Amino acid sequence: MRPSLSYALSMSTRFAKEFDSVEALVGAPQISRTASTVESYQEDYSLHKGHAGAVVFPTSATMVADVLGLCSELNLPVVPSGGRTGFVGGAIPLEGALVLSLDRMRTLDAVDVAAASVRVDAGVTTEEVIEHCKPHGLTWPIEMASNGSSQIGGNISTNAGGVHVVRYGMTRNWILGMKVATMDGKLLDMERNLYKNNTYWDLGQLFIGSEGTLGVVTSAVLKLAPLVTRTETLFLAVESLEKVIGTLQACRDAPFTLHAYEFIDRKFMVEVTKFLGTKAPLDVDAPYYVVLEFEVAQGEDATSVMEWFQNVNLDGVIDGLVAQNSAQRAKIWRLRHDLAPAVYSLGAGKSLDVSVSLSQVSEFVHKLRAEVLAQRPQWNFFLMGHVADGNVHTHIVAPKGLSAAEQKAYFDDYESFIYSMVAEAGGSIAAEHGIGIDRRDYLKMCRTEAELMLYR
Repeated sequence: MRPSLSYALSMSTRFAKEFDSVEALVGAPQISRTASTVESYQEDYSLHKGHAGAVVFPTSATMVADVLGLCSELNLPVVPSGGRTGFVGGAIPLEGALVLSLDRMRTLDAVDVAAASVRVDAGVTTEEVIEHCKPHGLTWPIEMASNGSSQIGGNISTNAGGVHVVRYGMTRNWILGMKVATMDGKLLDMERNLYKNNTYWDLGQLFIGSEGTLGVVTSAVLKLAPLVTRTETLFLAVESLEKVIGTLQACRDAPFTLHAYEFIDRKFMVEVTKFLGTKAPLDVDAPYYVVLEFEVAQGEDATSVMEWFQNVNLDGVIDGLVAQNSAQRAKIWRLRHDLAPAVYSLGAGKSLDVSVSLSQVSEFVHKLRAEVLAQRPQWNFFLMGHVADGNVHTHIVAPKGLSAAEQKAYFDDYESFIYSMVAEAGGSIAAEHGIGIDRRDYLKMCRTEAELMLYR
């Protein structure tokens, strides 16, 4: 629900004097109170609508620290903003807050080939880093559907995951050092290009995944991986989730390196093919489909993968194919990456990303489906996930015609329902998207009181 004009105007003037002080500090070109500019920084991929009063665009780490220090002195709420591709409202400004955008901090240093690392500013996008490193045969291996928009600072502050976690792990595995501006205006320079550094606490790791609550990452030294020059993509139709997990183990035992392993349920596949106006790669109706990718070594190609696929016993696989060219590979991956746009085109919806132990995924999903069918049969319910790391994404679409209050109640019920089952399974309510403002009330369901006290 959009705020009224009078409310929006009140938000823009609530901290007018404080914004004047910020402008005096950074200079007029580095701050905007223009409605059109402010409007574009009030939303992310969540359902929340923010109410910013101004946006500041620092151009250096020192300026970020100075702004944060001033905001602390003035008791002015400030919200860091990256590419705003998060799903939990982590970049949403409330009550006329100041948005601190990293958009103008975009330096990429020369790649240190010997150390396999690169220093970049926080406002550089994931895709820009990948393209910058590619000529050197190196890459930053964090890959998401939002690569073109997500920024390095945001990736670090949310400990981003993506489709290659099964191969490379989360963002925190690929950070060597960073520079951070703290909320009291200090600048912590931990930007050391070192693989080994056991000089007491690794403070940098505290900031990874802290979602901007402890400080703002201004730049980082990224650890790089060898560029994967050849991958082979497979698309499988599988008869059950147990068989999806069994096939995962067979793929791990393959003579190739497993690069990605994703499952999609039947309902999701129907909607994404309809949305894209295309057919599924296999003309098979199955409860689950798997998109998987192997890295193949020098001298190996699609023929090698095809021979393995034809000779291995993949119990429960109804049918499958190995992509024969780049166009077919791209089509398969587009089905995976466009799942979210497909279901959001159906109407107001909400996606959750939860995780349980990999050994519990089948049991958890079966129980979840059974409970939804028994207690919430009216839900338009979808499932997919990065199943190789225990991460399951659930989505529902709200009925049309609900008022704003009714829609909120609908989604609140959905969150409580799913999160209660996750907590019972000893899982996490936030596998990779973080807490933001969306999940604050649910954090206690997967963290102990002792942990919450430390957080506070």
